[in-house]
Amino acid sequence: MRIAVVGAQCVGKTTLVDTFKSYWPMYKSPEKTYRDLVKEKNLTLNESGTMSSQVIIRDALADLAMSNAGKTETIHDRCILDNLVYTFWLAERNKFLEKESEIDDFIAQSILITKECLKFYDIILWLPINPNIPIEESENRSSNESFREEINNIFYGVHETYKKNAGVIFDKEDQPAFIVLEGDLDQKISYMKEYIGSDGKLIETTTSVLGDLENVYDELALRGQLKI
Repeated sequence: MRIAVVGAQCVGKTTLVDTFKSYWPMYKSPEKTYRDLVKEKNLTLNESGTMSSQVIIRDALADLAMSNAGKTETIHDRCILDNLVYTFWLAERNKFLEKESEIDDFIAQSILITKECLKFYDIILWLPINPNIPIEESENRSSNESFREEINNIFYGVHETYKKNAGVIFDKEDQPAFIVLEGDLDQKISYMKEYIGSDGKLIETTTSVLGDLENVYDELALRGQLKI
């Protein structure tokens, strides 16, 4: 399976990815990530993001998604969906300095690119804010609690459009499962062990937990999304 872990800053994405790979070592993550690109090009992020920085990051994450083609066991710390969520926030807060028509075109293009790139994933794991995980000061990470909450709310809105199968961001016919993963780290791993076997493959049983992953979908629909 091809998995991506998404969410606002300081929700435990990197910790989950690293822990996941300790249980399922057959899964690999890219050696070079968008964070390396941010450092190389000295890009502005978070509340200070610009259209040009978002384009560069978006295109890098698009390439990352397409690199999944033909692969079977990958897990990514963030994906192009994160870029789109932060783009939505920047646009809503009028952070882009370009003309309105240029901004509209950029957002429309980003949505289309995101929709196509999400097809290269089988599962998107969204980690909502966990009050037990405080914001830590670090390079290229915002420590603004309100900003984190606003980003989390946008993820929530995206998840709602997914549940309605609106076809806005996720293709109606070819989309990954978009799963909310809550609880502490042990709970997250225990939950994933229920449907990922020691061989890294999805467990197939007559009483699969897939039926409980998203109550808006029945088990057959989810199995179709996971291509099993």
